[in-house]
Amino acid sequence: MQTGLDRIGAGLEPNLEGQRVALLCNHTAVDRWGEHAANVLRQVKGLELVRLLGPEHGVWSTHQDMESVSGEGAPDPFLGVPTFSLYGDNAASLTPRDALIEDVDAVIYDIQDIGTRFYTYAATLAFTMEAAQRVGTRVIVLDRPNPIGHTIEGPLLGEGFESFCGIEPGLPIRHGMTVGELARWYGARRAPDCDLVVIPCDCDARVEWVPPSPNMPTRDTAAVYPGMCLLEGTTLSEGRG
Repeated sequence: MQTGLDRIGAGLEPNLEGQRVALLCNHTAVDRWGEHAANVLRQVKGLELVRLLGPEHGVWSTHQDMESVSGEGAPDPFLGVPTFSLYGDNAASLTPRDALIEDVDAVIYDIQDIGTRFYTYAATLAFTMEAAQRVGTRVIVLDRPNPIGHTIEGPLLGEGFESFCGIEPGLPIRHGMTVGELARWYGARRAPDCDLVVIPCDCDARVEWVPPSPNMPTRDTAAVYPGMCLLEGTTLSEGRG
């Protein structure tokens, strides 16, 4: 079994050699031995890791749901790389500023998705693809398996109901895609001229589970999330926390 990151670690993606890159990631960006993507990339000949970009919950998933994450270039305490947040206190903060991505050859994305439209990490990827298209920077997605499988279920998002938990009409609640496939889907609709590269994974493989956000501790949580998250649109409590 190999994820996109494992393929880089195995030297199967030599096109990264000598490039300057920004890494959009969180703590789920680990290879089969538990090594973080930042350290795996540092082993690529001549590659320079310029900065980290963090999604909702932060690079290490230490912030709760809807809690803004600060970060304007402070070195990550574990990886020592300047870190910038893509989940601040306003809508503009959800998209990387041109200055964060125009001076690199590529933005590399490696975050475990859970196969549900509500999950915001793929929305961050889509916004990054739009920004990268604007400045001419490549986006490289390191693919990972969809932990709840390829089944497609639930209604489509209707026009006029877009939000950060559903940015593009026409996507069902359970979309059945890997994040690499989802990137291509978003790209066709939102960033058709984005220079997108997907480094594939073994889509049916079972990778070691790393809780991708504070309230997603197990695979069982991911399995019930497509239905349980609907309660967030009501006055009922889903018992989070």
